[in-house]
Amino acid sequence: MRKKFLLIGFLGLALGLLGLLCVGPKTALAANPTTVNFQGKVVNSDGTNVTDGTYSFVFRIYNTSSPTPTTACSGDATCLFEETQSSVSVTSGTFQVELGSTCSGGLVASNSCTKSAAGGLNFSSNNSLYLTLQFNGDTSGTHGGFMWPVIHLTSAPYAYYADNAGTLTGLPAGSFVQLAQGLQTDSSSSNASIAINKTGTTANIVTLQRGGTSVLTVDNGGALSITPVGNNIGAIIRQTTGTATSGNIFDIQGANTTSHFIQVTETAANQGSISITSLGSNGLTLQSGSGTVTLGSSTVLTASAGLQVSSGSGNLTLDAAGGTIALGANTLSVVFTKTGTAVIDAASGQELDLGAAASAHTTKVGSSGGGSTTTVQSGTGGINLLPDGGTNTGAIVKPTNDSTKAFQVQTAGGNAVLGVATSTTEASNFVSLGLSSNLNGRLLFNNSAGTNAITLQAQAVNPGSSFSLQLPTALPGASNYCVVSSNLGTLSFLPCGAGSTATVTLSPEFFSSVMSGVGGSNIGTMTSDYCAGSSKFPSGVNTSVCTVSTDEHNYYSWTANSGNSYDIFVRWSVPQDFASFSSGSFNYWKTAAGDTVTMNVYPGSSTACATQSASGTSAAWASQSITMTGCSPSAGGVITIDIHLAIGTNGDFARIGEIALGYNRK
Repeated sequence: MRKKFLLIGFLGLALGLLGLLCVGPKTALAANPTTVNFQGKVVNSDGTNVTDGTYSFVFRIYNTSSPTPTTACSGDATCLFEETQSSVSVTSGTFQVELGSTCSGGLVASNSCTKSAAGGLNFSSNNSLYLTLQFNGDTSGTHGGFMWPVIHLTSAPYAYYADNAGTLTGLPAGSFVQLAQGLQTDSSSSNASIAINKTGTTANIVTLQRGGTSVLTVDNGGALSITPVGNNIGAIIRQTTGTATSGNIFDIQGANTTSHFIQVTETAANQGSISITSLGSNGLTLQSGSGTVTLGSSTVLTASAGLQVSSGSGNLTLDAAGGTIALGANTLSVVFTKTGTAVIDAASGQELDLGAAASAHTTKVGSSGGGSTTTVQSGTGGINLLPDGGTNTGAIVKPTNDSTKAFQVQTAGGNAVLGVATSTTEASNFVSLGLSSNLNGRLLFNNSAGTNAITLQAQAVNPGSSFSLQLPTALPGASNYCVVSSNLGTLSFLPCGAGSTATVTLSPEFFSSVMSGVGGSNIGTMTSDYCAGSSKFPSGVNTSVCTVSTDEHNYYSWTANSGNSYDIFVRWSVPQDFASFSSGSFNYWKTAAGDTVTMNVYPGSSTACATQSASGTSAAWASQSITMTGCSPSAGGVITIDIHLAIGTNGDFARIGEIALGYNRK
């Protein structure tokens, strides 16, 4: 049977009117309820009450006065709310419910009863909301059993006063800062957007906190403090456009607004200029505690009235990392005025270079006038004079006011032990070695007048006269010294006995050598030749073999197809003063890694005492060492050296050059 609905109304609104008429003491305000009390009556189509009992009710709220209740609420964009209360008591046809009581969050919050994607009900912004309901699953009629027409939800008369809850002292809510996220807009052109007038003299004017910790404070005197939480940045001032601005990005001014202490100006995008000025007669201090004040790689320090860098009472460090510290064109000298010793030093393991630039210039140490003394000291590393090669002179010592002494090395007592004497005549120039007080022990290297010969003589002998050279007969640690003359005009002195060494170099074509195909395939071409690089004489000989300008070699060259080899046998007579081998090496050329150059040494038996193959791929001359300590021939005996050349790739070259044998003398 079709039911009729007689609605009594929203008790919540009626009670709200009574509440507004009550006057009493002020108490703490409680939160508003999240449900709305609703009462109605259900009768049969003949006007009689429905039977008393418990029934199911469905309540819907639409945002249109002409909804389609036959459509499911979840599929209807106009249906904002639907709640089913399945156990509502009906007595004499009347019922009373709290709308939203079965919904999580109540009536107005976005909850399980919300059906529209727009969210929960909003009574403050939507005044076109309509209520309908369905009784006990009734689906009869055009509207599927839902009450028709729908009820337009309106305010109780005095509830209009609640609009004042949206204002404070007559100001709308948009005039205040929101605690939640939101954007406030101020269109006033004459008033400050935020103005706080603090009349007290103690507490802060503004305090902003995060989690109970103050992060921004304007104290009672106007001082601004920014205290970030954790490792957050204290303050960020960022330009807002990608072009030049008419105002400064950052500016700290004096009281007259025309004097600027710190300015950050922008001439183009990301091209800010920073100016720090100390006004008046006050100084400007850049101090980094125990750290470092660092200037950028392109920083230029300029001062119109001169630049002074001072360290106070501590150390002054000028550090350009990998760059250069250059003094300006107007700087004539650097004067250290502090009492004591001025030190220019480098850290441990580093170099201190004075005048190291490649340009032509003069580097001076010390003063050329007055009674000043220039001392060059060295630790255990010594003093090195290192010209950059070529024809440059290692050191030039030139007196400016002494015509007799150009250079002198003295003992701590002032005695000259090494000196260069000069005078107006070439014949009197000499280099002396020995104490000046002991003329008989003096050694002079004198240039005879009119000749290019260098004469070794005692001081008492005149240039051009005969002289004698007396060698020591005994020295500490050795019974005597032996004279070795390896080149014409050169005398070399070495202690006789164990410790003296000599090197014998065997050059192709080796003396008393033979060539033989031993085992395997020996078809190929064996030649001997000479090559010299461009810096050798004669230059340009077989430069495809001597590819480096300093190369110079006699060599055997074996070329063949893969798998072919050849051997060269050299018999070497061991010198009479031979005691033991100290070293060995040979020069070689291999076109590819598969080629082989091997040196085998036989001391008179079938077992080699030393064997070494050249390593790597060269296609140029290289040197290979060979350990000879396993070979112990007798002095005056003979050893046989087998040089094995093998080809790994068709057409390759395998070449053997000089063999160096170092030995210790008896």
